[in-house]
Amino acid sequence: MKTRAVISHAYLLAAFQRASRMLKNTLKQMALLCNACLCGGKSSVTTLTDNGSIFTEVLIGGILKHHCQGSSWGGTYSANDIHIIKWVSRSHRYNHEPYSYEMKILQNPVGDTGRSLAEAMARDLRKAAEIFTPELYKLRDGWPAHLLDLKELLEGAKQASARKPCFVKSLSQHPAIMPSSDRVSFLTNLDRERYRLRDIMLHPPTAYPNGWKAIMQSAIAAEKRADKDGISLLETFYTNDNRQGDKYDDTAGALIRFIRNVIVHNAQYRQCQLEWYFAKIFSRCLPSIMRTLLDTGRMEQL
Repeated sequence: MKTRAVISHAYLLAAFQRASRMLKNTLKQMALLCNACLCGGKSSVTTLTDNGSIFTEVLIGGILKHHCQGSSWGGTYSANDIHIIKWVSRSHRYNHEPYSYEMKILQNPVGDTGRSLAEAMARDLRKAAEIFTPELYKLRDGWPAHLLDLKELLEGAKQASARKPCFVKSLSQHPAIMPSSDRVSFLTNLDRERYRLRDIMLHPPTAYPNGWKAIMQSAIAAEKRADKDGISLLETFYTNDNRQGDKYDDTAGALIRFIRNVIVHNAQYRQCQLEWYFAKIFSRCLPSIMRTLLDTGRMEQL
């Protein structure tokens, strides 16, 4: 029995070594970011690739998983300590994803407890924000949709918030790591439930306390300056969707409804392109609303 256990352990260790690679070596084989031309080349936006979304989710999820188990590294790890494990999934036999990924930090956790453990967890999250750039995302043309908000959320992690369920969920469910189709579904659900969520949706967005139309006008002006014909795609969308007078006020609900209407009803462009386009302009909108829903315990209503 002892011999069998040793052989089994050696087999598992060999399998781990085959499946595991340092984060930097993994990233050499796949791009996390891409620059997508949108709407016939009228606009462009930096977005996370599918691999980018997966690895962001795996990295944050791996840290939070250890925190839930009561362990932390106290923020002392580096990108060189992070290994990505690529497991062959049995589900590929049923036409699902052939691989799954797991993150391991090959460093001994600290032995803190209580309040000191909470502070150690907060340092882990702040360290993750440091690693995001320049280690992971080689940014050239601005931040991908919502990723700057996620980075700032990690940077702002405090001892008091690191163990709060609503804060943990605001990281693990952040729109930055959602596929574009899931963000469209979130927008649609928000629009459908806007009257039940009237205390949120009938006020200006928290992210834009002076109203979202001021942000829109700035974006329109910038697009006209950049276009040789002085045309703004955003102004065209707004005008076409608003032909019978101004039906949108400055509330969060109106912004969600405007974005949702253009994405769902515009047949000229693909939904994911339009979603990326609006995420570039109103990048703080969805993360801010999601945090409010989580803080007030109403995320489950959607």
